[in-house]
Amino acid sequence: RLVLTFEPASTGQSMGPLVQILVALLVISISAFVYKKFTTTDTTSIDICEEEKGVSRKGKPKGRRKRKGAKPKPKTTHQAKPKSSTSAKGHVQKHHPCQKSSLAGHTKDVIQAKFSPDGRSIATVSEDGSARVWATGGDHPWLRIYDPLDDPCAVAFRPDGKQLALAMKRSRKIVFYSLRWSKKKDASGEHYPRGDKEENLSIETKHTDDIKSLLVTSGGMSITCTDGNDTSIRGHGRDGNRIFERNNKQMGNLMLAMSDDSKLVAAAARYGDPKVLQLVVKGSSIPQIVMRLCGHERGAASIAFGPGTKRTVTGSIDGMLRLFKTDVDYEGGGDAKLIYAKKSAFDRISLLQICPIGDLMAVSNEAHIHFHRVSTGELLYEINNAHKTDLVALDFSPDGKLLLSAGGPSVRLWSVESILRG
Repeated sequence: RLVLTFEPASTGQSMGPLVQILVALLVISISAFVYKKFTTTDTTSIDICEEEKGVSRKGKPKGRRKRKGAKPKPKTTHQAKPKSSTSAKGHVQKHHPCQKSSLAGHTKDVIQAKFSPDGRSIATVSEDGSARVWATGGDHPWLRIYDPLDDPCAVAFRPDGKQLALAMKRSRKIVFYSLRWSKKKDASGEHYPRGDKEENLSIETKHTDDIKSLLVTSGGMSITCTDGNDTSIRGHGRDGNRIFERNNKQMGNLMLAMSDDSKLVAAAARYGDPKVLQLVVKGSSIPQIVMRLCGHERGAASIAFGPGTKRTVTGSIDGMLRLFKTDVDYEGGGDAKLIYAKKSAFDRISLLQICPIGDLMAVSNEAHIHFHRVSTGELLYEINNAHKTDLVALDFSPDGKLLLSAGGPSVRLWSVESILRG
């Protein structure tokens, strides 16, 4: 401890040394203050500078320091654009090499999806309560059909492609829209589809369960079935009058399939063999059973007619594929003949479609699609995990160049040419 005392200077003595000590102490104090204030390392300032240069103290890239109270910006992930598609939420997903494009727009799972007879458009119905008609080409511009009082649950085109039929879930009615193409084009040059509801055309089916399958014949007759306790198959004319009702006496009609000439309809169900009905029978307004596709131990979940009704394939609940010869004289008593029965790679076959061109069929279960040769049942190609959820629809375009699949809220289009190249 330094104690300084001041005494009057005696005669002959000088205050020089004392003043020098005081000045030195003052200089040292001022120097220490200045050094601490202006030259001492400030870690915050360094961090800011380094962050602005994109380098943190730990050697990791960082952005600029955020202002207090500022809202954080959402993080973005940059991925390579080749072989990718953007979903409705903006997430980038990688393409399968055979996938051509994807239709994204529904906010909930798609229920059904079908190509139009000319292949120019695709119709979908979804659990979001809407139906859409998409252009197959370009960037797939679409028409949205929404009825706030009812939900569409099944869809079908009239064979000439000029009319769209929608089965409604709550009212169990069938409503119709006339379709056309607008002059308006999207950025890719594709026209927008347009539709007008036919207000005077509505059919009361009076089913007691939700409609599962809907067909429209070339003559304008609508054919429906459910997959519940109501096992009836019903046909209505354009005027809304019921033409026929036939009880299939099988619990749970899973789907209906129609031949390309609108003469035959086949019903697949959980129990029993599928039956083929002839729609127009002389002297009777009720379709008659003309063929039975026999040999199914656990029922058939799907069925498809080939071009010209020469061949018909069924997919069983036990995973069996069966090919039948159906170009027989059924009016003269001839019945379908089994060509082969082969076990597929699936424990169950949920969906099945035959390509209208060539010798190809698509078979699916859960989220997977397998491609087989129709004539032999040979497995040709596999697309596993085609969707994130189970598939609900498969359909080939009329020219055989595309296959659509629906699962979850999206519909995807696959190049058949790429699939055949394998």
